[in-house]
Amino acid sequence: MEESPLFLAARESASGTRAPIKTVLRDHRKPVLIAALANVGGKATYYTFSIFLISYLTQIVHLPKNTVLSAVIIASVCQVVAIPTGGLLADRFGRRPCTIVVAVLIAVWALVGLPLVDDGRFAVVTFVIVVGLALHGLITGAQSATIVGGSLAPVVGVALLHRFPSTVPAALFLCATIVCTVVAFLWAGETRHRDLRDISTRYPGGM
Repeated sequence: MEESPLFLAARESASGTRAPIKTVLRDHRKPVLIAALANVGGKATYYTFSIFLISYLTQIVHLPKNTVLSAVIIASVCQVVAIPTGGLLADRFGRRPCTIVVAVLIAVWALVGLPLVDDGRFAVVTFVIVVGLALHGLITGAQSATIVGGSLAPVVGVALLHRFPSTVPAALFLCATIVCTVVAFLWAGETRHRDLRDISTRYPGGM
C-alpha cells in the first residue's frame, strides 16, 4: 500500500530533522495531549468490554471461557459494522458532537450494562458486550486510533477485580476515561470541513 501524497510531502520536509519526536513534544504539546485524552475513553471501552469482561466472567461469574469468547466474537461482528457507521455519522454531523454523544452513551452503559453480566445467562452477557463494542465501534469511527492510555483499562480493571469482585469499580474507571474524551473534544476544534493541505505546520489550536 502506498503512502498518501500528504504523508510523503511531510516526510520529505522533515527528512533533515534529527529528533522528530523531540520536535513534536517541544512544539506540539497541546495537540499531543488532546489526541491522547480524546482517544483514551474509546480504547478503554474496548478493553473493558472484551479483555476485562473475559476475566470477570470466567473468574467471578464462573462462565466457561468458550462461552464468553463466543459472546465476544458475536459482539466483534457488530463492532466491525459500527466502525464505518461511526465514520459516516462523523462526516455528516461532525466528529465532536458524534464523539461526545457516543461517549455519554458509553458512560451510561458502563454503569447500567456491566452489572447485568452477573446474571450469567449467555443471551444477557452477549447483549451487554454487543452494545459495549458497538458503541466502541461508533466512537472509533469518529476519531483516529491511539493505544496509549486506553490499553491500561484491562490492567486497572483486573487489579480492581482482585480487590473488589464487582464490575462497578471498572465501570467507574471507564466513566473517568470517558470524561477525558469529552473534555478533549470540547477543548478541540471541529475538523469535518478541514482540508489537511490547509493545516499549517504548527498546530492552530483545533483538531
